[in-house]
Amino acid sequence: MDKPIKIFIVDHSDVLRKMLANILSSDPEIEFVGESPSVKTALLTLDEYSPDMIMITVGPSDDLAVGDVYKQFKAIMPGIHIILCIAIKDVGSMTPQVHAVGADFVTIPFNKNIVLKAIKDHINRA
Repeated sequence: MDKPIKIFIVDHSDVLRKMLANILSSDPEIEFVGESPSVKTALLTLDEYSPDMIMITVGPSDDLAVGDVYKQFKAIMPGIHIILCIAIKDVGSMTPQVHAVGADFVTIPFNKNIVLKAIKDHINRA
């Protein structure tokens, strides 16, 4: 990779954002550029960070469906890469929504090696 993959995190949990930021920061091919506790805030501030990818935590209790979240980010930044973060207990109920938008996902709790591989695989496929 010529330049690091710039990644922005969206998650309501401070703890999960910090855990994911630590994983991202451990890889020299990835640059953690910013974070937001909500989709709404992220949509308002995303331009400031110019990320290549957004990692968004979604679940069945979120206000917006996966497809809506995906469309909102793609409307602002059409070329943005998106990886969804889904609690392992919600994978079964969330998988149809994830597949409907063609998104990649990683599970929570995070596994460092799986997260980093998912990011690089996603970028390499694009």
